[in-house]
Amino acid sequence: MKMTLPIVAICATLSATVIAAPKTVTSTLSCGPATVTATSITDPHVPPDDDFAWLAQKLTLTGTPTHKALPLQVDPKASMIVVGQQKALAAAVVSWACLTSTQGKTYVLLDVSCMRENYDGVCHGQNEWVRVVGTDGSHPDAAYVPQDPRYEALYKRLGISVDSVQLTGIF
Repeated sequence: MKMTLPIVAICATLSATVIAAPKTVTSTLSCGPATVTATSITDPHVPPDDDFAWLAQKLTLTGTPTHKALPLQVDPKASMIVVGQQKALAAAVVSWACLTSTQGKTYVLLDVSCMRENYDGVCHGQNEWVRVVGTDGSHPDAAYVPQDPRYEALYKRLGISVDSVQLTGIF
């Protein structure tokens, strides 16, 4: 028996299965003499239990004393994981804040989130952690792993406090 569906039903079925195109979002944060720009590419069509997958992210610090754009990295060894049928970042910066030290120096606090379970070791068993970047391009916590016990001493040495900091989402 041959069955014919109305054209409206066929169009509705096809439109329900359309996969959303990756979305590029650019956000900026002014912090002292510097500006941090985050360009993130996400895929809003991911498996259940995920909001979206971060396909790529680039953070740039400009307005430094040398007026050069400096690339920032969440983790120089950051790797990709498989989400659905594509590769995605294992971790990405999801929010940030500007901090001013007791000496008047400015820093950017980057809130990093692990996108999935710790499949690859990039997340060091943590779901979320922070990175501190000086607006001069310095990375005072470059050798630290997430939740490193040395952070409290570093904050004290830099003259900053992360208690009650209001993070702003990059979306």
